[in-house]
Amino acid sequence: MKYRRLTLEELSHFEKEFINFLAINGISPEVWEEIKNENSDRINNLLDQFSDLVFEKVLQNIRFLEHRTPKDLKVFKCMPDRIKLIGIIVDRQSQLDLTQQAWQQQILETLQQGNGNEVRIYAAEKSYKTTREEELFNMVSSGCFVVDESLFQSLESLHSS
Repeated sequence: MKYRRLTLEELSHFEKEFINFLAINGISPEVWEEIKNENSDRINNLLDQFSDLVFEKVLQNIRFLEHRTPKDLKVFKCMPDRIKLIGIIVDRQSQLDLTQQAWQQQILETLQQGNGNEVRIYAAEKSYKTTREEELFNMVSSGCFVVDESLFQSLESLHSS
């Protein structure tokens, strides 16, 4: 198994796709019932294969990820051959909290007031060490969320100015 098995709740969202998966593998509803009653190893194998297919498809469609704590924000642009990071780190003594709704305005005000040592915007880029999808799976498993490109673009313009 490349990723992890989908939970029962997650599987319930893919019922149609799972039925198609079984059909493609030559398993009719009757045969599936027999397998469920008699062959747990085969069930596990089919569920593992299906889970990997679902994760692979989902991960291929990820373009941007975000990881946020009160003092650290990282936004990743997930390209085919490399990943680019734009981040903000806030001094621990600062009152700024990147999990609050008005954080962007507070950052702009802090930078305009010349308190650049309180906030640091940085960027980095690297190639994937394993496959793109495996790295993105690990990132999502460690707390990253899929986001759209708007935050990345905003931070990129702040970083380049």
